[in-house]
Amino acid sequence: MSAFTELRDAIQKGDVQDVKLLLAKPYLLPVTDTECSTILHEAVLGVTSLAQSSYRNASSAGVTSAAFGAIDILGEVLIRSDNVDMLARNQWNETALHIASTFFHPGVMELLISYLLKTNTEHRLPAYLDCKDCNGNTALFWACFTRNVEVVKLLLRFNASSISKNLCGDTALHEVAGISKTRMNIDFEIAHLLIDHDARVLDMKNAESLTPVECAVNDNDTSMVDLFRQHTGTRKARPVGPEVVN
Repeated sequence: MSAFTELRDAIQKGDVQDVKLLLAKPYLLPVTDTECSTILHEAVLGVTSLAQSSYRNASSAGVTSAAFGAIDILGEVLIRSDNVDMLARNQWNETALHIASTFFHPGVMELLISYLLKTNTEHRLPAYLDCKDCNGNTALFWACFTRNVEVVKLLLRFNASSISKNLCGDTALHEVAGISKTRMNIDFEIAHLLIDHDARVLDMKNAESLTPVECAVNDNDTSMVDLFRQHTGTRKARPVGPEVVN
């Protein structure tokens, strides 16, 4: 068994002590596996899956213990791995942040962002938050896709772009506006958050030359249309940051 596989298995099992021991061994881990995933990708995937599973299956006391144990594992990987590349991509052009944004544990996201803020790569934070996967989607887009409102709040607090477009020209608000068939109350909360962060998103057109408002109109989604119209005329733009990394 390779060092990479051994460490990945320990992460997936949630064995903090084994992770610490493996990271302390005097050998160099492979940079990537066959899917071009780094150990940081694997740590985030394993940790978020572990934390999410604990929320579904454990008692309230067990949930807290398992969730904090999962965060401890990611912390060990960040601290003990030399030269962690936060912008490393897998074969789908995803960073670890993309992976974390599709799961329901904002603590993982906060740890990744905090690590960046504490290192000499702090100036790369805007580029990190807004970098795109192979489909042009940002972490914020995926958090909206999975209706992960706590992660959406966290990303917007650190000034992630709500007007970034994917390869179809869709913003995160287009995504929220386009799921009317399974509309949930949380969709309106996310829409409010995106518009309040940068109301220019209301005017962004996708590849079909449709704004989020027009998408909602086409779907006869009157509730979402009403919400959008409440914000019409408000144009609060976020401060301009460094260029987005694609």
